[in-house]
Amino acid sequence: MPVNDVATLNKMTTIKLDHLVTTEPQSLANGSLGHLLPLIFKPFTANIPQAHTLQIPLSKILHHDARINTIFSQHSPDDIVPLYDSQARLWNWALPTTPPQSSVNSNDALPQTGAERFTHEEIFSSFFNALGTAMAKKLGTPRSATRTWSASHSTVAVSGSDIKCKPDLVLSDDIKPKWGNIRVCAELTYSQYKPAQQIVKTADTQAYLLLSNQPWRHFAFILSSTNQYCELWVLLYNHAGGVVTPCIQIHQNPDSFIQIIAPVLFGSPECIGYDSTVTFWKSVPLPPPPGTKIPDYRPFKNLPTCTNRSITIPAEHDPQELPTNHEAKSTLPDNDLKSISPIDDPLKLSRGLTQMPPSALHLILPISHTLINRPQNPAARSMSKTNIYTILKILFTTKASLVSELSLSDHWVQGGKAKVLNEINMLKAMSGVHGVPELIDHWLVERSDNIVDQTRDYRRAENPSIQGTHRMHVRLVMKPCARPLHAFRTLKEFVRVIRDIAIIQCKAVERSILHHDCSLYNVMIMGKPNDSNGLLFDWEFAVFITSNDEYSIGGTGTIPFMSRALLAQMAELQTKVTQQEACKSSSKNLALPPSRVSQSFADDLESLFYVFTYVCIKYSGPNDEERQEPVPDSLPDSWSTLDLEVCKLRKVYFFAVSLEEARLEKQFHPYFEKLVPLAKEW
Repeated sequence: MPVNDVATLNKMTTIKLDHLVTTEPQSLANGSLGHLLPLIFKPFTANIPQAHTLQIPLSKILHHDARINTIFSQHSPDDIVPLYDSQARLWNWALPTTPPQSSVNSNDALPQTGAERFTHEEIFSSFFNALGTAMAKKLGTPRSATRTWSASHSTVAVSGSDIKCKPDLVLSDDIKPKWGNIRVCAELTYSQYKPAQQIVKTADTQAYLLLSNQPWRHFAFILSSTNQYCELWVLLYNHAGGVVTPCIQIHQNPDSFIQIIAPVLFGSPECIGYDSTVTFWKSVPLPPPPGTKIPDYRPFKNLPTCTNRSITIPAEHDPQELPTNHEAKSTLPDNDLKSISPIDDPLKLSRGLTQMPPSALHLILPISHTLINRPQNPAARSMSKTNIYTILKILFTTKASLVSELSLSDHWVQGGKAKVLNEINMLKAMSGVHGVPELIDHWLVERSDNIVDQTRDYRRAENPSIQGTHRMHVRLVMKPCARPLHAFRTLKEFVRVIRDIAIIQCKAVERSILHHDCSLYNVMIMGKPNDSNGLLFDWEFAVFITSNDEYSIGGTGTIPFMSRALLAQMAELQTKVTQQEACKSSSKNLALPPSRVSQSFADDLESLFYVFTYVCIKYSGPNDEERQEPVPDSLPDSWSTLDLEVCKLRKVYFFAVSLEEARLEKQFHPYFEKLVPLAKEW
């Protein structure tokens, strides 16, 4: 699906979240934070100060109104004054109380003589930062100079993405926030909170951008200030939908308010959605040789390392701008084996977190002393309960990482443990077939409290519309390593891989198995260019073939690569769903009626044709060389609409009308022109 504007992405996220957002009842907020927030803030154990104890120099209160000027009229700028007024039950900060107006303070704030006027976003960002400074003193920790709220992107889109999104506030460790290093976003609105209003659609899109650019996150975290900016809502988005917490009155319930802000600013990255088994390091340690015991080993937390024996990653590179050909070198000889010790200060763990590129990713689980072979340039580490795996490269954010001669698949499987084990069982059933990954290891990913991470835990209750939608976090280690199809080296290799995938699909049928999900990122290449073969990846949705070829919905594939027959069935189901009242919130209605679809080997082969065509039109050569010139009304784009009925009709028309052959030939990039006869014959 080609997406390059906010409006389209808003529409997509709205459809994806249909009936999948749980709103906690407001009754839970009586002096508490509801169900979700105590759960995700559990790793933060510091004693949070009460609002009336927070103090700040008067000169640091940047925004005054008549009340503030009156109560502090006898104080000098250097005097330490309370940040919260317990009698008035208001923060001593002139927060906005009226709708925004262009270039002026739309509240009762009285700007100091000669001072510039500030936007609502700038007032709130300075307030959040002042609040953090006051809490840091009470917590006894220095306030990080770079860990700040910023309103700089309220009028200028965040760089590094085709989606020009402008969050009101962002919290980032970097002075140049990008979607790869933003921790939390916040949105401001004068109106009351409503699930269908624009501010929520904006939050949906921001959450998507955070999760897609930071695949190591379990969830994204958005703050929403509504109802004359007096109510704070927390919107959490994960791989199974979303949760909205009860609102907190910012002024009337200040202690609950800072119980949210404190973990966001000072808690471990796990509190705001980062995987506790992922660590970002500027210096990536080389593992000792196989069999070496690690004395008193315990897992690293989300901290930058300062060990001597390391791989050094240049700090000046932005996470999204690290050169793909970057090579790191060891700073010490191989025989210099020094034990690696974790850093224990929980308040330092955020300093390097979002500054690291994906090549500095570490995935860690405890209890391990056995190591695999040490690679030349490790960039990340993953640990199961028995082995440590050093990750060399992130292949693509949706599926796998390259681990020496292995591939590590990190994904969220829909359903319970039986569904989680489906891919494992299918790989075992396909064992011995060339071009099918060999399973080496697998495990369920746990949170820091040693509980398996699953999205069901984040919801207090499960309405019928979200039954069966929860997901469980699982990692699989497989061999051999592979590269994506579009990373082919020669035209001959590209064709050979397509042929191999068709053979693998056929051999699967011989074992009474249907792969069920042939798409661009599941077709991969293994081996060297002169001796490479196709590898069919991701057997999560594979099924044993039934006598009537009917299966439950789940493995129908990705829209651009779905067959005409499948699109016809899914379009009919989509029509039934759209007849229901549009509602993002979970409900007693089912979001999708329980149904089954008919699918066969022919559907998988048709999907492979769309994969083949996609590469020939969207790419201009080997080695991931994407096509630069636009292709008006390209076939892959026309096959990627949100309306499944329209998508089906376009594919039917393509195969039924002979003139479409000329269109196909015209859209093939010249590099692939020798393959036009193959496409026509197919």
